[in-house]
Amino acid sequence: MHKKDQPDPRRRLLPPEVLVKIACGISHAATLFSFLDALGSSNVRRSLEPLWQLSLTIDRTMLWPILQLSQDLMDSPESRGQVEAVIKFYTNVDVSWAGDMAWLLSLLQPPIAIKWSATPPMPAVRSNDWFAKWVSLPIRDLDLTRWYSCGGSSTLDAYLPRFSALESLTLKSDYTLDTVFALAAQPSSKLVELDIVHANELFLTSSMLESVILWLQTAPIRVFHFRPPIFHPSVDSLLQETYYKALFQCPMKQLRLVSDEWSKVELMCFPLRWKV
Repeated sequence: MHKKDQPDPRRRLLPPEVLVKIACGISHAATLFSFLDALGSSNVRRSLEPLWQLSLTIDRTMLWPILQLSQDLMDSPESRGQVEAVIKFYTNVDVSWAGDMAWLLSLLQPPIAIKWSATPPMPAVRSNDWFAKWVSLPIRDLDLTRWYSCGGSSTLDAYLPRFSALESLTLKSDYTLDTVFALAAQPSSKLVELDIVHANELFLTSSMLESVILWLQTAPIRVFHFRPPIFHPSVDSLLQETYYKALFQCPMKQLRLVSDEWSKVELMCFPLRWKV
């Protein structure tokens, strides 16, 4: 070996904290893993080595900048151990696997924010302990569209109000509108995105409308998607008018309503305040 090809013993490695700071500042998966590849060896990658090892068998876009905890990733003891080693580098994690709630609870804590789309294991639907742990997770984005086949709507109603960090909620069937709108309207709520794919109720009641009006008038709403049932016969016209005014004057970024009743509605004239 020529002298110029030999490693320079005077070469100094970046301090570990600097290396991690550089890596965490990279927002694109391809760029990050090119950087890790270029480092050349585990001795240089150090605490980032488990992340590089994961990238050899897992789609890199599933690993960065958001870690996606899927069944395939978590079924392997080796990859699960590697996830445990690198989870500290993440602030956002998508969870589509719920096979070990104790494990999730031990590792996924602030400053991590969770986007949750996992369906619970069937025995867990009947477990209050599982649900109590679930609501303790820092879930910011909750997608429950796959829960309708699992049953347990009364359990969901009981635990939904206990998510303290929830900003986005997508639902289908297994809930009641009273619970959802009351959750949105409570003073401590952070909910600014609500997508109701399908509702069980046949009617919008006065209590539902009062809650949704309060949410529309007080929260910095970004998104509201809703297929509203018809008004209950007991809902007076003044409350209906207040609801429509709150709905169409709320300066949200995205509003989508689907209804067979629009042709029967006489809408009032008022200025719109939608964001663009």
